[in-house]
Amino acid sequence: MIRAPSEPNAGATELTLTVEFADDADDALLRVLSTLHRRRCRVTAAEFAADRQAPGRLALQIQAPAAHAGRVAHWLNSLVDVRHVRTTATAPLPRSEAAETGAGR
Repeated sequence: MIRAPSEPNAGATELTLTVEFADDADDALLRVLSTLHRRRCRVTAAEFAADRQAPGRLALQIQAPAAHAGRVAHWLNSLVDVRHVRTTATAPLPRSEAAETGAGR
């Protein structure tokens, strides 16, 4: 799995996604990543697997805005050539002390 160096996004929810693509879904990977980017989700790890015998599968770890984390699977399931999305949520990421105390304003 490829991991991006990242600092926790304060108030975000970490999700683990498994996205299964339809056969011959050449553009589906790009559609998934573009949708996540447009919806302000940050990909922190990704692994893609595909072969001639089975449809493609993408495993992702993302940080999603807490207010929208419950909608991520719906957004991705609505895309062309996405067959199925499984989501596992973890606890929201902790906010930094500066964000909690209002420091820096």
